[in-house]
Amino acid sequence: MVLIGFPAEYQGVEHETDVPAEQPTPQEGPRLPGANEHPRRTPGPEPAPGQGTQEALGLGSVAGGLRPSPWRGARPATEDSSMGLPRSHRLTRREDFQRLYEGGRKYVHRLAVFYALPSESQRVGLTVSKRIGNAVQRNRVKRRLREALRRRLSEIPRIEMVVVARSGLAAAPFSACESAVTSFLCWLRPTTS
Repeated sequence: MVLIGFPAEYQGVEHETDVPAEQPTPQEGPRLPGANEHPRRTPGPEPAPGQGTQEALGLGSVAGGLRPSPWRGARPATEDSSMGLPRSHRLTRREDFQRLYEGGRKYVHRLAVFYALPSESQRVGLTVSKRIGNAVQRNRVKRRLREALRRRLSEIPRIEMVVVARSGLAAAPFSACESAVTSFLCWLRPTTS
């Protein structure tokens, strides 16, 4: 066979027969020296996983009312009063919001607008529009409002209320958020007694 464009020394030579099928064993050590390895990894290969199903982490509740979490340890699976306003105290339906907007008493603060109506239950709805900022800022404002209301939950009478966040609330410190809730409760007190 004649190869056009190749030097004469490559003519008639089968290169595939010169390549060995086995690779030589590596002579170098590990790529990372021991000082740079991960400090918590065990040396050598890991043991094989056990037989059967594995326990799920952080998915639903397990026996005993605890939910394991690989990040924060076990925590109660029920509503925790230290984690914001309990869900049973929240307004969620659009009709409830509309009823409060149209028939509720209105209190305007520089950081929020509050609407309130007497009720048998004690529920709160939050409205944070896109004018406040992006989703991260809106969620932060909602968490702060829920926490400020949760801290004063025992002082809130049996009312349903909607809190509409205003643009200054995103940049305000948490103490200003608490003072807005406090001034609303002071305004509300003489009318509900």
